[in-house]
Amino acid sequence: MTPPAVVLLVEDSDLTREVLADVLREEGGFLVVEAASAAEGVALLENRPDIAALVADVGLPDLSGVAFARLARERRVGLPIVLVSG
Repeated sequence: MTPPAVVLLVEDSDLTREVLADVLREEGGFLVVEAASAAEGVALLENRPDIAALVADVGLPDLSGVAFARLARERRVGLPIVLVSG
């Protein structure tokens, strides 16, 4: 059996992050690694080579989601990225 793909979820709202993580796990079958800020997300990207995709909030407080996505793509060329806004 193939292990589930790892998705990095970066969302500053605890409730929104919890709901999105549950949907990704239960409906998508993904293993979800959660971060509450862009800074946490960068650290996870640097330390978790198994991250296969990124879901990030557009309105992160420490860095815009678009800027974070660019930074993530520089570190992981070809990383699938979904930006969300709640």
